[in-house]
Formats: sequence, structure tokens, C-alpha cells
Amino acid sequence: MLTCDIQAYFPSIDHAILKAQLRRQLKDKRLLALLDHIIEHPLPNALPGKGLPIGSLTSQYFANLYLGELDRFLKDRLRVKGYVRYMDDVLGFAADKVVLHELHAALLRVQRNRWVPFRRKVRKREWQYAQGVIDEAELAQCVASMIGHVVHADTLAARRHVFGASLALG
Repeated sequence: MLTCDIQAYFPSIDHAILKAQLRRQLKDKRLLALLDHIIEHPLPNALPGKGLPIGSLTSQYFANLYLGELDRFLKDRLRVKGYVRYMDDVLGFAADKVVLHELHAALLRVQRNRWVPFRRKVRKREWQYAQGVIDEAELAQCVASMIGHVVHADTLAARRHVFGASLALG
């Protein structure tokens, strides 16, 4: 059996992504407005546009919905048979350890692929700075916000990799 837990899952949930997922499933504008209000409720020490309160019943539903695409990827594309997820906890079942190692490797690949948008955002901001679209203060604020989002997890090596390849700004 494989057991995994997604580190800092609730603080990292992106409000815009979650609301887009809800809009794909629900069409009632009043209900969506209420859910938006619940999602956007400010949390202590949370980044703007990120995070859900732990323990709330709506947060449990939102957390399950948020990783639904991961479930479909593992079940449909990778054909994982013994897989269960509830919120940020993942269980994998197989009689063969090789299958469990493959599932774990797939989960790690998915986690690493979450860095692709992060790298793109960093490169976009660097390009905007180099072109004079944004100033140094705005670049620093944008990068600090992105780092604030990922610093809750064990991301030091990944951040060094992303910023080690950054432009020499000065």
C-alpha cells in the first residue's frame, strides 16, 4: 500500500482555478455568487487569491473537486486500478511493489509539472522587466508573491533551479 499526503494543500488552492472548475459544473448564478463569497473569505496569513479554511464542509467539497483532474489522469490515462483520494490524502493499492513505485513516480511527475506554470510566470515577468513594461519594484513584488505561494512546501531545490536560470537583472 502507498500512502501520500499533499503538503500545504489547503493554503495552496488557487481561487481562480477553483471558481473556474465550479463554473464548468454549475450554472446557477446566485449559487456561484454565494460560493465565490465563501471561497474569497479572507484567511489569516493567506496569500490573496489562495487558500481554503481547513475543516470547513465546503472546503472538503472544494478540495475534492480541485484535484478531480488528477484523479481522471491517474485512472484514465495511467490506468491505475487501486487508487483512492480524499482531499489531500492519496492511497494506492497493488499486490506488486513495482506498481506502487510507478504510482508514486507518477504523482511526483504531476507535482513537478506544477512548476511549469511557475517558471513561465517568472520568465514572463523577467521579459516584461527587460522590455520596460514593469519596473523593478513590480517585478520584486510579483516574484515575492509567487515565492510566497510555494514556500509552504519543501520547494527550496525547485526554487533554486527556477531562479538559478533567471536573467541576471543587475
